[in-house]
Amino acid sequence: MNTTGRTISAIAGLVVAALCAASPQPLWPLAAAIAILASYNLYTAQIRDKE
Repeated sequence: MNTTGRTISAIAGLVVAALCAASPQPLWPLAAAIAILASYNLYTAQIRDKE
C-alpha cells in the first residue's frame, strides 16, 4: 500500500476509534486497539514517506 493510502486508512481508523469511544456504551478495549493500530499505521506511513 502506498503512503497516501496508509495515511488515509490510519485517519479512518482513528475516526472509527473515536466513534467507538463516543458511543452510548463505549467499547474501550476495541477503541484502544483500533487507535493503537491506526497510530502505528500512521507512524510507519510517515517513515516510508521519508525514504
